[in-house]
Amino acid sequence: MLLLLLIVAVILASPIRSRLRIYRGEQTVRAIGAQLSEAQTLAMNEFTRTRFSVDISANVCQSEAYNKAAGAWNFICRPRPLGRGASFGYGSIAAPAGSQTTLQQTSAVMFNPRGIPVDETGSPTGECAIYVHSRGQYFAVTVSVAGVVRLWKHDGSSWQPL
Repeated sequence: MLLLLLIVAVILASPIRSRLRIYRGEQTVRAIGAQLSEAQTLAMNEFTRTRFSVDISANVCQSEAYNKAAGAWNFICRPRPLGRGASFGYGSIAAPAGSQTTLQQTSAVMFNPRGIPVDETGSPTGECAIYVHSRGQYFAVTVSVAGVVRLWKHDGSSWQPL
């Protein structure tokens, strides 16, 4: 009986580990999406600029708001590390996620006081995408030109909404 239970446990362990690996990657991307939405909401509520930035080498992300009086960026939250086993990147994937026209890792998403993503010149942009690799899975968080934050998972051939 004990041998039978051990055999069943071994058979079930692999799918459970695989699902747990996917779950961890999804949770990391959901946290990034939530932080982006928080920065966007703050921009609109406080009528100021905010930005969400990633440090690719340190695997951390942070949100900041622009302080007009001081002329400087202030932390909304301190840098937060990515989930265990996760890093920024898209590996050998060739197609961009969402509305991004060229596959590239966005290092910072800036929102204007209306909550619209803008580039360094203040022009609206839909080219914002943050790519995450987690234990063999690839994920993305995109922000459209209208400010819609979307989560994606690469299924091996294309990006699918998460």
